[in-house]
Amino acid sequence: MYRTLLLTLIVTLFLLGSNPAAGSSPNPDAAPEELAAWSFLIGDWNAKSTRFSSEGEAIESSDGQARFSWALGGSRIQERLSTVFGGQPMEALNLFVVDPETGIWEVAWTDTIHQDFSVKTGTQVEGSLVLRQKNPDPESRVTRRWTYSRESDDRFAVDLEFSTDGGESYFVRNRTVYSRRH
Repeated sequence: MYRTLLLTLIVTLFLLGSNPAAGSSPNPDAAPEELAAWSFLIGDWNAKSTRFSSEGEAIESSDGQARFSWALGGSRIQERLSTVFGGQPMEALNLFVVDPETGIWEVAWTDTIHQDFSVKTGTQVEGSLVLRQKNPDPESRVTRRWTYSRESDDRFAVDLEFSTDGGESYFVRNRTVYSRRH
């Protein structure tokens, strides 16, 4: 599935080019049921991110904008995010894919600051989407978890949590609150 996700991301980027409106005419019937449940994401959002220290103190905030749209005929959801990270402008792309047979999600991420590509995997848990990423550094004790929580049709939050004890406990490292733009 990882190769399929990578190929899908590359093809999507090629097909969409720099046109932010491309991919916005979906065939919603093509979306797997698990993906269709997150169709409320489709649209334009304000994104307010706050980074926290391991003690829970807010250390940086930034405002950005995001556009979620259908990709590849409604079989994927993509996010294009424009924000500031560490004082630098950042563009990012997320591609959401779900396997309808297993319910396992894969979300591919790439951005202009880190110049990397990462894949997070997970499932829906009590109405939230919970994803984990394997740490590329086998010596690191940090485990990362992302939780997407829908608060209403016009608001949701994404918590990036870190664990330094192998996943026994987590602390919020970054919280992004998305509010629909009208």
